[in-house]
Amino acid sequence: MSEYCGDCNSPLLPGDLGPCNNCGGVRRAARIASLAGQGSGKGGISRLNIRVSCIKLVETAETLFADGHYGPAIVIAQAACEVIVDHAMSKAYADKAVPELEAAVNALLNAKSLQNKNVLRLYQTLTSDFDICQQAFWKGYTDMVKLRHRVAHAGANVQEPEARRSIDAATAFVDHVARHNSIA
Repeated sequence: MSEYCGDCNSPLLPGDLGPCNNCGGVRRAARIASLAGQGSGKGGISRLNIRVSCIKLVETAETLFADGHYGPAIVIAQAACEVIVDHAMSKAYADKAVPELEAAVNALLNAKSLQNKNVLRLYQTLTSDFDICQQAFWKGYTDMVKLRHRVAHAGANVQEPEARRSIDAATAFVDHVARHNSIA
């Protein structure tokens, strides 16, 4: 995983917690590099293997869950959701022949969580996935995002049932977004 400035997307040195040398920004963003061993430019993950990469993230969440590490399992499950959304949106920019907008819009977004109403509206507009909020997994997904926030930012303890629901929701979410956007 590589860290980037959340304001200007400049790469940051590993472990450097100070402001960005390029713009002085203090927000951080992470990108997952080639999980499937093949790269094609953006983040080192080709569109052909992104679904596999997200499945590997969900499998990692399952392993953490099985080991009783419920909080980290939810953080990783949510990461899988954001990765698949990022690639669905990237594919949509390319499919609509407006790839130059991607970098400009990404500079305005903190993350790719569809819990954020602006990100959701952008995702729906780009991908025509207007019924995602009506899917059976949606409530579980939004609950997972809120729980992930409490785990990552407040150290909340997570019980097994809520972790199980979260991972199940993430799995269904990743499958839906990949299927809807023809991501192999």
